[in-house]
Amino acid sequence: MVQHAQLWQSSQGQTVPRPPAGSGGSAEPLDSCSGLGPKVIASVVPDGPPLSAAAAKSRRARCLRAVTFDFWGTLIWPESALQARAAAVAAHLGVEEAEVARAIESAFLLHTETWRSGREFGLNGLIQHLRQQFEISSPAELRSVIAAPQLLSASRPAPHVAEALTELRAAGLRLGVVSDTGFSPGTTLRQLLSEHSLLDKFEPSALAFSDEVGVPKPAATIFQAALVGLGTLPEETAHVGDLRFTDVVGARALGMMTVRYRGCHDDLAGAEADMIVDDLSQLPSLLLEAARGN
Repeated sequence: MVQHAQLWQSSQGQTVPRPPAGSGGSAEPLDSCSGLGPKVIASVVPDGPPLSAAAAKSRRARCLRAVTFDFWGTLIWPESALQARAAAVAAHLGVEEAEVARAIESAFLLHTETWRSGREFGLNGLIQHLRQQFEISSPAELRSVIAAPQLLSASRPAPHVAEALTELRAAGLRLGVVSDTGFSPGTTLRQLLSEHSLLDKFEPSALAFSDEVGVPKPAATIFQAALVGLGTLPEETAHVGDLRFTDVVGARALGMMTVRYRGCHDDLAGAEADMIVDDLSQLPSLLLEAARGN
């Protein structure tokens, strides 16, 4: 039976276009989360195939010690960086901005295809793609241009994220990040977290970004990197993210509790999480109640 606690209702928001259907999206999307209003703040849903009685009892009895978070679409709501990135690269290379924008868009399609196959494309892939179309004397300088945090200035923290993180830490939970990086490397995402006063909420050793680990979600390696930093077992850890194909599938495969956040993007295709939240303000109480088996 589905357990469902509807807390309040608002008008329907418009679904943001994503890359082609299947996994529901990719890291650092070209679209934004604008206009997505919460519909159901918190609910507990069936988590895929039926569990055995022993497995169900084990899941209820687990001691929750840590929580990991996806970055884009969960901690931070993205706004398109295409125009800012194209303008910066064009100015650096002395070429037309429209040409660069087309090249970045085609690189994003390659990134999405590569990401879906379980391989990392990221910033290195973008630079290689640009080198095939433009004369680039210093890839290292171009990397610095593309990775500049100010290109992401339009992106913003998810509503109530700071309060939720603070409450989870106050409950004694250790926090980490497990995230694919897109064209902005982990170094840039750390700076973005710092600018929004969120970086100090997380364990420094538990920030697992795909460009640094070498593989994207749902690979076990990237989740395990965060778990090592947290010093917790999978069954003692919950993962919160917006995508079923990467966040839910990857975390569940290791035995982690899964939470799908759809306040920014409602990913419709694939395995469902143990819980759903549309407002992060409800996350601490929902996680702690679930860990107690309520």
